[in-house]
Amino acid sequence: MSTARTWVAARRVTLGVAALAIALALPGLLAGGGSPVVAALELRDALATDSEPWRLLTGHLVHLNGRQLSMNLIAVVWLGCLCEPAMPRRYVTLLVASALTVSAGVLHAHPDLASYRGLSGIASAQFAALVGLRVREGLRSGRKALAFPPLVASLLFLGKAAFEVGTGRVLFAGGLVLAGAGPSPAAHLYGAIAGLAVALLPASRPRSAAATHGSAARLG
Repeated sequence: MSTARTWVAARRVTLGVAALAIALALPGLLAGGGSPVVAALELRDALATDSEPWRLLTGHLVHLNGRQLSMNLIAVVWLGCLCEPAMPRRYVTLLVASALTVSAGVLHAHPDLASYRGLSGIASAQFAALVGLRVREGLRSGRKALAFPPLVASLLFLGKAAFEVGTGRVLFAGGLVLAGAGPSPAAHLYGAIAGLAVALLPASRPRSAAATHGSAARLG
């Protein structure tokens, strides 16, 4: 397998999510307006979500406009290309867990929000997962200096999240607002919590060859 194919294979889930988000956005972008597909997939109020539970997952794949889509894709692809190879066995769990956690958090924090769209909460989960992995790696290896940069990054992120939740404004989102459909400040915080939780789950260790041989001998 070539180097390029190996690189893509190690990041196929991230690239697949990005491709799906683009495909879902194209009809609306080409038409210059909303899309019935997007309307059917966006996260809506709890009453609608109770009867249409897929929205808890699909709401993250659709976007308000091309600007929100491009900003989210840059973050998700960049962070995902770092995160997926670092935790290949838990990466899908990270995406699903963060999607559900963010959706639940948005519905709780913004019960009057007409709809929610976007991957920014997932990007926050990816970032937090990377921070958690780096800190744990530094502490386990005994090189505590390696844990310092991600700890600083996490403090900056928490400051950003606290500002957003406290003011109701989303940094780097420009004119995107919460009215109708848009990003939620709480989504970034809930996403980070989910990402950190999945990253810090105890890793399963493969059984050694000796242990496997011993088990086989006892069974025989």
